[in-house]
Amino acid sequence: MKKIILLISIILITASLPVFSAQHASTQHRKTQRKLAEFASFPPSAKPALNALHQLPEFNDLLMKVQQEGPVHLKLESSPYGEDFEGFWDSSTRTISVNTRTTRSFGQVICTILFELHNASTTNYFNQLIDQARSGRIDKDAYVEKVEYTEYSNARNTANLIEKGIKMDIFPLESRWPVPTSFSEHYQVQQIAGHSTYIAQTYDVYNPRGKLMRYRGTIQMPKQMSEHDKFDMMRYVSVRTALESSEQSKHAWGKQALQREIANARRPDLLKLCFQGNKEFDALFSELRQAS
Repeated sequence: MKKIILLISIILITASLPVFSAQHASTQHRKTQRKLAEFASFPPSAKPALNALHQLPEFNDLLMKVQQEGPVHLKLESSPYGEDFEGFWDSSTRTISVNTRTTRSFGQVICTILFELHNASTTNYFNQLIDQARSGRIDKDAYVEKVEYTEYSNARNTANLIEKGIKMDIFPLESRWPVPTSFSEHYQVQQIAGHSTYIAQTYDVYNPRGKLMRYRGTIQMPKQMSEHDKFDMMRYVSVRTALESSEQSKHAWGKQALQREIANARRPDLLKLCFQGNKEFDALFSELRQAS
């Protein structure tokens, strides 16, 4: 009996050796991968965020991919450009800059670094768009939309990885980024926020003839808007997206939300701009206005 037990033990130990070796090799690979995926320089204050990010294999893969084009630096600093952005990728110095004026929490720093690293990975494509703008092979509207779509794709990829990190319990909930599932909604929000206008202005820098081109975008914008007006319009765009959804639950929510917006709209003209061409809105707007 002892011999049988001993034989079984030997078989089990022998069978477990390749598994142990594979696990050991995998651990060594991760350590090697993390060692290779290091920023060329970064401030001590970034260490907690980087420790969390390095636990995500996709982050290490992405950083190594960007490093193939040259060293990558990281800065956490109070930007002289104010609070209009949370971070940016400077391809000339190959530096990710996180704006500490707006990006204060641990989760925000993680999200900003990951997003700007995605932007860094698309530098070559952005350069191609710039070359097309310089030569006039792409007009202003097409240029802005392509830049916005690329950043939107980067944002969606970032949001997906953030969700994975939260599930792995390595990222805090505050790092979550609710990026719209529709590019159409995202693009309109960027136009309202002024981000698209900024991109249109960069087109003029690359192509002086761009100053003769009018940027039209996909949503009509009033000339005068307060910050409150902008937030209202962004909310209206989200409601319209839900109202036009083929999913019954989203559509129902959109209709209820629209009824509330119509009843409480500070500026009905902004509401009409956001729902221009939507027949369901026209009917509901007339119905509720007559009832009031």
